Amino acid sequence: MGTYASILVEKRDSKTQAWTTIEKDRKRDWIYWGQNYSVFAVLANVRNQHSFFSLNRGDIFEPICQPKGMPKDPSEVLRRHWEEYREVGYSSSYLTLKELKAFDWKSKQVMRCGYVGEENYLKFVDDKKKGKCSEASYIVGGIGGANIIVLSNQEMENLIKGERPREKEESYYTIVTWKASYEQECADFLRSVIPTLEKIENGVGSDNVRIAFFFFD
Repeated sequence: MGTYASILVEKRDSKTQAWTTIEKDRKRDWIYWGQNYSVFAVLANVRNQHSFFSLNRGDIFEPICQPKGMPKDPSEVLRRHWEEYREVGYSSSYLTLKELKAFDWKSKQVMRCGYVGEENYLKFVDDKKKGKCSEASYIVGGIGGANIIVLSNQEMENLIKGERPREKEESYYTIVTWKASYEQECADFLRSVIPTLEKIENGVGSDNVRIAFFFFD
């Protein structure tokens, strides 16, 4: 469940100016299958929200641009792909490699927020010092179920030290915050997609390689 992205890669022929979809292993949307909502927010203002259920998740992201719709000069593969999914797809857009590289991923920052369980709180404290929180899978956006108690950070520290009474069969969580750059929040996308697009570009110019995408639930 949740939101997903279908991302295709296109390259423009310098002579004919026609775009061609770059496929891999007969797959059209192979370049990124991640479900990172920070990436979706930056690419097209999708899933860009302050809150998740009752938790304030922190700052919203500044998107590269609002969704532009599908390009007016798509490759035949992209045109057919969008026709196939347009009834369920939304926020379609496209960005060139030049636009992706020009965006200030490193300097732009957001304040983030999430829940951490008792067993991972000390690891969070260490990861926060090292700037690794954005990739921490143990930080969750929501919690539910019976026998859950949410403590303040200080109460959690006291619980771990044995200075706070512990209830039997209770699970303890605390809300944590950290500051992260867009680069840290979108690391999986930047590490895989940008280098791949650069290889595809191979001297033809960064405005001649692009990703075209849409989202679906």
